[in-house]
Amino acid sequence: MVCSLSFQQDIWDTHNKVNERLKEEESLGTGDPKFLKMLWPPKQLCLSCYRSLQEK
Repeated sequence: MVCSLSFQQDIWDTHNKVNERLKEEESLGTGDPKFLKMLWPPKQLCLSCYRSLQEK
């Protein structure tokens, strides 16, 4: 199960890196306003995820 959780974390990390890059495009007015870019999972859904990011 640890492998699966590691893979899931890798997917989230990749998703968040792409969204951070796309968020910069939004500030230039080239983003899609219907699909705002945000980090996943939101802090309110997984507080422990953010704690583990701070430990890295």
